[in-house]
Amino acid sequence: MSSTAEYRALTPPLARFEPPNSTPTWRRLALTSPLLALTCGLALAEGLRQGGFWEPDSTIVAIAAVAILAASCWRSPPVSAAEWTVVGGTVLLTTWWLARAVPAGSSAHWLPLGASLLGFAAAFAVLQPADDVDRRTVATVVSGSVALLMALGFLGLAWRWFPLAMPAQHLWRLSSSLTYSDAAGLAAGIGLLLALSLPDTGIARVSTVLCAAGLLASQSRGALLACAVGVVIVPLAQLRRRPLPLLSAAVLGVTCIATSSRPDPVWWLVPLTLVAVLAAAVRSPQIERAPTRRQWTAAAALVIPIAAAGAWAVRGQLALRALAPSDGDRRVEWSAALHQFLASPLWGAGPDHLLHFAARDGTFAYFAHNEYLQLAAGGGVVALALLLAAGAGLARLVRRQDVLTSCATAALVCWAVGGAFDFDWHLPFIGLLGGVAAGLASRRDT
Repeated sequence: MSSTAEYRALTPPLARFEPPNSTPTWRRLALTSPLLALTCGLALAEGLRQGGFWEPDSTIVAIAAVAILAASCWRSPPVSAAEWTVVGGTVLLTTWWLARAVPAGSSAHWLPLGASLLGFAAAFAVLQPADDVDRRTVATVVSGSVALLMALGFLGLAWRWFPLAMPAQHLWRLSSSLTYSDAAGLAAGIGLLLALSLPDTGIARVSTVLCAAGLLASQSRGALLACAVGVVIVPLAQLRRRPLPLLSAAVLGVTCIATSSRPDPVWWLVPLTLVAVLAAAVRSPQIERAPTRRQWTAAAALVIPIAAAGAWAVRGQLALRALAPSDGDRRVEWSAALHQFLASPLWGAGPDHLLHFAARDGTFAYFAHNEYLQLAAGGGVVALALLLAAGAGLARLVRRQDVLTSCATAALVCWAVGGAFDFDWHLPFIGLLGGVAAGLASRRDT
C-alpha cells in the first residue's frame, strides 16, 4: 500500500478534523469539559514546576489526580473490561507501591512515582468519553504546553542559565523548566508526535518546530531512540505536511548541539529560535503525493550532503555523547536493581530503595534509570504483574483509526520506550503526558 493510500485508509471523511466553524479553543474546553481543562492545566502547571518531582508538587498532583479520576468515573464510568483493567491495574499498582513503602520505612518514597501513576490513570480515564473536538483540543493544548517548556529551554541554552539548561560532559543541554535534560527530551518527543496529529495550523507548526528542535537540543539518547521508534507509526503523509517546520527544527537543533561545547552565552540562539518559529508559522507548501523515484533521487542528492555537513559540524559533541561515562553508571545501576529484585522477588525491597554498588564515581544511587527495573526492585513480581495487566488492557484499547489515534499511539510508544532508559516516569508531568497519549490513542466504542 502506498503512503498516500495508507493515509487515506487511516483518515475517514473529514479526516476527523473539526469543521471550520468548530475550531478547538481553550474556552470551549473549559466550558464543555472542565475535567479535561483541569487535567491540561495541571500538566502545564507541573511542567513549569520542575515536572512536579518534589514532594509538595507531587502531593498536589496525587490529590488532584484522585479527584479527577473519581469525578471522571462517576460521570462516565469505564464501559469495557479493558478500560477497567487499565484504570484498575494502574490504581492497584499505585496502592501496592504505597503499601510497600510503609513497612520499608520509606512512606515518603511513594512519591513522586505514585503521583505520576495516578496522573496517568486520571488523564487516561478523563479522555475516554471525550468527543473528537475535545480530543483534538487536548492534543493542541498539550503539545503547545510542551512547546512552551522548550521555548524556556532555548532561553536557558542561549544565556547558559542553569537549570533551564544544564552542563554535562562539557556540553550545555536543554533541560527546560523540567530541569532535567533526559526528561525534557522525552517530553519533547511526545509533544512532537502529538503535534504531528493536528491540522496544519500555525500553533501546530510552531509546536512541531519547538518540540523537534528541543528533542535534538536535549541531546538525550534515550529520548531520541524512543521518538525514533514512535515516529515509525506516524502516517508518512503527516510528515509530508510539515516540511518547513521539520527543516527549521533540524537547523535550530543542530546549531544548539554545535554550540553546546561553548561555556559562554550564545545570545544569537534567541533570534535564531525566533526565525525558526516565524518560518514555521508561515503556511508551507505541502507534499500531497508520494514522491516519484526521480524526486527521491533529487531529494537525496540535496539532503545527504547537508546531513553529512551537519554531522561533521557536531562530530565532537556526538563523540562526547556516544562515549558518555553515564553508560557505565547505567550498567552498574541496572545490575544493582536486578540484584535488589532477586533478593526479594515477590514483594520487592520498597519504593526507590537505595541501590548499593561499588563504582569508581560512587557507591549508591537513588534511581535505577530504568522504570521497569525500578518497579521490579521496589514492588517485586506483584508490581510487574499489575503493570503488565494495565499494559495488556491498554493494548486491547489502542486503535489506529485515524491520524490522531495513530500519532497518539506513536506518542504512547515513545513514552513506554523512554521509561527503559531513565527515571522520567518519576516526574508526574511525564506521567500525565503518558496518560494523555494513552487516552488519545484509544477510543471508546459508540
